[in-house]
Formats: sequence, structure tokens, C-alpha cells
Amino acid sequence: MALGRSKVFARSKLIGLLDKACDMALSGYVLDVQRMWRGHCTRRRYRKIKVIIVELKTWYHNNKFYTGPGPEHTAIRKLKTPEAIAEQAAALEPLLGEIRRLPVRFPHEQEIQKVARRMLKEADIVQAIGPALVATEPLHMDRVIARCADLDIVIPEVQQLKDRLEKMKVQVPLIRALENALESGDLEEMQEVHELVKAQNLHEQPQQWLPELNGEAVAKDMFAAMWAKIAMKKQEEEEESRRLAKAAALAAQQTAAEATAAEAAAAEAKAKEDAAEEQRKKERAQKKKRKSTITGLTVEDQGKILLECMGAMEVCDLERLEVALNEAIKQGVKEQEVMNDAQELYQNLAKEDWLVFKLREQVAALEGNSRGDESTNLKCLQNVIKQAEKMQVAAEDVKIAKKAVQGKMRSRARKTVNGKLLDEVDVEEMGLIDDSFAELADFTGLKSPCEWRGHRSMTWLPFAFGDSGAEVMLVHNKAGLKDALTKVPIGLETQAVQAFHNIQGWMYDRPVPETQRASLMQEVVHTATQDKKLADEIYVQTMKQLTNNPSTRSQAQGWKLMLGLCQHVCPSPMLHEFVHVFLLKALKSQARGSEIIDSIRQCVLDLNMTATPDKVDEDLIPLRIVLIDSSVRKVLAPPSSTLQQVGEMVAKQLKIGKASDFAFFHVPEGMGHRLLPETAVLSTLLQRWKKLKARTNKSSKLLFKRRLLRVDESLRPSDLSHATLTYKQALWDYLHYPIQEDLRSILEIAVRILYVEREHFGEIAERYKLDSILDQVVPEVMFKLHDRRRIAQLISDSYVRIKKNLDPQEHRLVTMSRVLSLMQRLRLFGAFYWQCRQVMDVPKDKVSVPDAPKVICRLNPQADADYWVAVDYFGVRFLPVGASVGSAYQKGFLFNEEAVE
Repeated sequence: MALGRSKVFARSKLIGLLDKACDMALSGYVLDVQRMWRGHCTRRRYRKIKVIIVELKTWYHNNKFYTGPGPEHTAIRKLKTPEAIAEQAAALEPLLGEIRRLPVRFPHEQEIQKVARRMLKEADIVQAIGPALVATEPLHMDRVIARCADLDIVIPEVQQLKDRLEKMKVQVPLIRALENALESGDLEEMQEVHELVKAQNLHEQPQQWLPELNGEAVAKDMFAAMWAKIAMKKQEEEEESRRLAKAAALAAQQTAAEATAAEAAAAEAKAKEDAAEEQRKKERAQKKKRKSTITGLTVEDQGKILLECMGAMEVCDLERLEVALNEAIKQGVKEQEVMNDAQELYQNLAKEDWLVFKLREQVAALEGNSRGDESTNLKCLQNVIKQAEKMQVAAEDVKIAKKAVQGKMRSRARKTVNGKLLDEVDVEEMGLIDDSFAELADFTGLKSPCEWRGHRSMTWLPFAFGDSGAEVMLVHNKAGLKDALTKVPIGLETQAVQAFHNIQGWMYDRPVPETQRASLMQEVVHTATQDKKLADEIYVQTMKQLTNNPSTRSQAQGWKLMLGLCQHVCPSPMLHEFVHVFLLKALKSQARGSEIIDSIRQCVLDLNMTATPDKVDEDLIPLRIVLIDSSVRKVLAPPSSTLQQVGEMVAKQLKIGKASDFAFFHVPEGMGHRLLPETAVLSTLLQRWKKLKARTNKSSKLLFKRRLLRVDESLRPSDLSHATLTYKQALWDYLHYPIQEDLRSILEIAVRILYVEREHFGEIAERYKLDSILDQVVPEVMFKLHDRRRIAQLISDSYVRIKKNLDPQEHRLVTMSRVLSLMQRLRLFGAFYWQCRQVMDVPKDKVSVPDAPKVICRLNPQADADYWVAVDYFGVRFLPVGASVGSAYQKGFLFNEEAVE
């Protein structure tokens, strides 16, 4: 470093050292400034905290009532009125609000809050005493008295309430007995009740009657009626004695013969009167014997009330117990042991200490119950939890009990394979729905919304973009996907997109010919079984399409697909939890139809079976049963079962009332339905199908449907599953109809089918866009003679015209019945049919009927033709193939008549 006159020369290293020294010199001042500022802020805040803490300590000191047990340690003893208690509790709220905003915690905050809660409970129960003093329900007063005892409240009003309760327990059944006696008009019963009133000294002190019960007026009316009856009886006796005296005087004037006859007549009349009186005495004695209470309650009815009390006591059901006890008190039931236990339990359910004890006892019993009946413990614990939450007590014990119940219920729900658990409990109340898995967006296997490319555009515009983002990623959408929803390998992206395309076709979210739709569900399930990643992707896609789906028809199809997935493939362990919660959330919804609810229940059971295959009996054969709407059900049956027994299992699962109307059909690949005998043994049948596949390379399906549909039947409102499957079968037969019918009939049926599915097809019909879905309402055979666009135009015109006259609130079953009645007018409704040609010269080795007649009946003597052979309940008919409507020659052989043409 060199110093000049006007300049200083220094090396850069020195300059750097000087800069650092300057920073170090300044940093010391900065630290002092910061320390002083923080100290200033802290002191200012502490001054505020000191004020609040002093106020809280003052409040706590002034209201530190609960230092020991007994009525002297209560707020009502020192503050005298509930208004003063509420005022003190209200003064605490601003202070607690200030404390919560401070960065420090007040050490006694929990104790102060506990004191405030206890004070408010005291204020509430003291205020409830006033209404209870004029209440007419004994248990309402009993509940208030029990709460007062639990809170150590001893004031004169409580004793008044106890005295009133004792009076009410006596007077309520007594008034009921007075009313019954007054209504019956029986003098002996009136006198018996009068003695009961005298025993209570209410006849001399009528002011003791509780005015709210109106007992004094009822007693006056009954007494007046009784004295009137007594006066009438006395008058009748006097008239009878006068009559007898007159008869005796008359007899003294008569001859001996006349006297003898008169005496005989009098004796006969007296004997009849004595017999009638004896019968009346027996009836009164029998009636008195059957009476178990003063109100006339029979022994049988008293037994029912006591059983209801014991049932409610077993599971600590307060509401049920309250109803039974109220009825018992009103009827004057005197069964000491049961009634005492019931009233004791009712009072205990209003005490915090007892609730805490019961919660801990039931949790211990539930955790230690490995073999016993858990349902009773679960119901009891659930009821105790409900009561504790209602009273806002034992918060920590309630939390522990809830975890125990939820854990046990989740375990049972995942193990159940018969659906009984799901029928007995409320899935939401029992805690089956785990909030940790309630949102599918939390599934770690999902792509992030930013990474997901979204949906394809619904238009053909070159610069149009489809929906994308988190708000549309997991909700129903009719547009296709650009890529998978989950993190699948790149090589599986195309399969994932195609699977969603097939799901939309199956769920009627995009137009698909009916001939293709039947196989879409099987393709989706088959794709899911190929890879675990694809299985998760398809589960997520199905849940997406079932979320916020506005169409009931689409929802029904979606749940059938979900059922097929649950039957054949299990999701990954992490997604399994989300699927399980999704099913349970859907199950608790009451807005869906019974058909969908049944499908959801079966999904839960089949998913449990798929997830735990080791719990399935190895001796049972898993059967894949196809229904007429191409949905699939899975049942487990012993190999030795007959098809009739298997049919009963399927009918039970589907909740079909009349299972005898249904039968199994063999559906070889690419061929029609073949009826199977009910006596066929399952193991033998499956072995034959296995040989058939080895020989022809064609698989076989087991179809469960109606054996035959009748033209004179109607849908069963009492059997919804039967009605639904019958309608679906009639619709399937209609869409596969083989011959031409009158176009006006077909148009009318098509319009009605659209109205059945008006939520799904209504807008399409009104916009004249039916061409893409026409094969869902019109048989394919009609398009051979009629233009497709013209039929679509006529159907839309008819729908728009008649919709104004139809009831939009009409029940779906009623609309389905209308469609069925229209279909029953078709010539081949409910018939089995095959296409054939009549051959007049048959070689002997080709004749299939033994001892066939030599003469063959020619169906049409004028010309040979191909025929449809139709068989139904009434007979066999032959209709020419391709003949126009109204000009077709047909021949029939009815089972109960001669051949007709």
C-alpha cells in the first residue's frame, strides 16, 4: 500500500480485507439493532399476554367450582341461576379467542375449557327442569333427573320433579284404566277402578290429579257413569221384585193347573237368566284372568313389552328402550325385575361416568372376542358411542371406541362373502368408509393432472381441444382418452385407450351396434386380466365413468362391468382400498334403483372372494353365468349340483322370487341358445363342453334366462328382478326378430322403448339424431325393406308428438309394462324359432323319428319354400321366410286343437 498526496494505491488483496473488516464492523451494530427490536416486540407482546393470562386466571379463580364431589361444588349452588352461569361462560369465549391467536399456549387452557363445558351443561339441564315440570312423558322427567344426579345438582325444583314423576307413574296407568272402563261400560270394571282411585285418595283430594293429564275430568265422567249404572241396576232390581210380587198375587187367584204352568214358565225363564248371568261371570273372570295390569293389558302384550325392553337393554339402544319403557309405564306394567333393570339402564345412559365405563368395557370385549358373536358387541358399542356424542362427553374414549369399531367392521366387510353384514348395518354409521381412501385423486398410481393429456375433442374442428385438468380427470365424460389415467408402461398406453373406448361403448356413452356391444364387456375384462397395471387402469376408468354419471342406463351398465371386473381380477393392494371405499360410498346412496344397489352389493362380495381366493372352498366350482343383457354373474357350486340347484343359487343372488320361470341355455360360440335339462349334472356338463372345445375349438357359455315368454303375462311389481329380466329378454328377442312386421307397430314399440330410457335417449330423439342408435330400438330385419333414415325420422316425429301426452314421472316399471304389451302383439313373441326347408323324400337312414308315418303333410301344396319353425306355449307354426306382412301363408299345429291354416 502506498499513500500519495491525492491518491492511495493498494493491492486488490488489501482492498478485499478492508471490505470484509467494514462488513464485520457493521454486522455488530446490525445484531444489536435486531436484538433490541426483537426484545421490544417480545416485551410488547408479553404485556398483552400478561393481561390475558391475568384475566384467564381471574376467571378460573372465580369459577373454580368443581374441586370435589357433592352439590356444594357446582356452579348452580354459587351462581344461583342458569342465566348467570351462561353469562360467565360467555365471558370466557373472547379470552380463549385471544389465547388461540397468540404464539404460545396457555398451560391451563384445557382445564378452563372443561370447566366451561361443565358449567354450560349445568345451565342447560337446569333450564330443562322447567319444561319437564309440565311434561307428560315420564321418561322425559326421568332423563332430566338422571342428568341432575350425574352433575350433582340438588335444588328444590329437582325434588319437585321427582315428586311429579312418582305421581305420573301412578296416574298415567290409572287414567288409562279410567278411560278403558268408561269405554267398556262394564259396572264391575268401573267399581274395580274406583277402588284403585280410592286407594290413592284421589276421590277426596282431586287437586292431586296432574292438570296436564286431565285425570280429574276423566275420573268425574267415569264416576258419573258408574253411579248412573248403579242407580239403573237398583231400579231394575226394584222393578223385578215388584214384578215377582205381582206374579205371586196373580198366581194366588189362578187355578192349580194354571199356577203350575206359570211356575214352570217362571222357572224356565229364571233358569235361562241364571245361565246367561253365569256365562257373563265366566267371561268377566276369564277377562280378569288375562289382564295383567289395571289398564287391561293382557299377559301376552305385557310379555311383548318386556321382551322389547330386554332386547333394547342387550344392545344399549336408548331410543328403543325409551319407547318400550314409556309404553310399560303407561300400561302400568309391574314386572319388578325387568322394569327396574330397564329404568336403571335408562338412567345410566345419561351419566358420563357410566358411559366411560361401558365404552371401555365394550372395546375390551370387542378386541377379545375372537369366536363369539361380534354383532351384539358392535351394536352395543355403536349405540353407546352415539349417546356419548349426543351428550358431548368422553371425547377421548369415543375416539378410541370408534377406531375399534371401524377396524373390526372393515375386517368383517372384507371377509364377508354372503352379503349378510351389508344387509344388517349402515355402512356409513359403522365407519366402513375410510376417509384416507375416500378420494380417488389420492391414489399414488394416477398421473398428475398436468402430465395427463386429457380427452379427445368431441368435434371435428381442426383446432378444437378436448377437456383436460383435475376437474374432469376422474368424472364421467363421453369423449375418448388421449392417454391412460394411471402410470402404465408406454407399451400399454394404446391398450388402455382402447379399453376406455370399449367401456364407453358398453355403457352406451358412444353409439355401438348391439351385435358388437354384447362382447365389449368380455373384451374389457379380458384386457384387465392380462396385466396388473392394465387392471388398475381399467378399474380407475370404470370408477371415472360411474362418477357423476347423469344416465341411469349408463350407470346400470357400468355397475355390471364393475361386477365383471370384481369377479375376475383383483386390483393392486393400494388401489384395492380405493375400490372398496368407492363401492361402499356407492352402496350408501339411496338415490339409485334396487337393480344397481344389488349389483354394488355383489361387487363387494365378489371383490372379497377375488382378493382372498384361499378362503373359497376348493370343492366348489366357480361358474360364470351370462344373463340376457350380456352381464355376468359368478356363483360357486358343488360339482354334483344339478342345473336346477345352480339356478336356485343364481335366482337367490339376483333376488328373483319365482325361479321356476328361468332355465339354463347352452350358448356355443357363434350359435344360438339351446335349452338344457334341469336334471343335468354340473360336472358332467362341464366335461362335455371341455371335449367340445377340444374338438371344435369353440367355447361354450351358460346362459340364464326365461324358459319361455307368454303373450298373456305381465310384469310382476312384487318381483322387480323377475320383471327387469323379463323385459330385457323381451327386448333382446325383439331386436333379434327374424321376420317382417307392420311398420306402424314397430314404430310404436320403438317410441315406447325410447321413453323407457328417456334420460339417455330423450335428447337424442328430440334432436333427430337417432340414426346412430337405431339398432337399439328397431330390429335389423326391418331395414331390408325400409330406409334407415326414414325410420329414424318417423320415430323422432312420433316421440316429439306423443311426449307431450306422457307422464314424465311415470314409474319405469309401468313404462316397461307398456312396451311388453306392445311386443306381445308380434307374431313370434316368446317363441323359439329355427329356419328350415321341407324335404318330401327323406332317405331311411336320415329319418330321426322312429316309426314315422309314410305320408308327409306338405306345408304349402302350391310352392316349396324355406320356413321359420316357431314353437311356443300354444303349439308349432310354420311361416315362410322373406314373405311380406299380411300376405304370408302360415300353418300351425296347436297343442290343444286341430291343425289350422
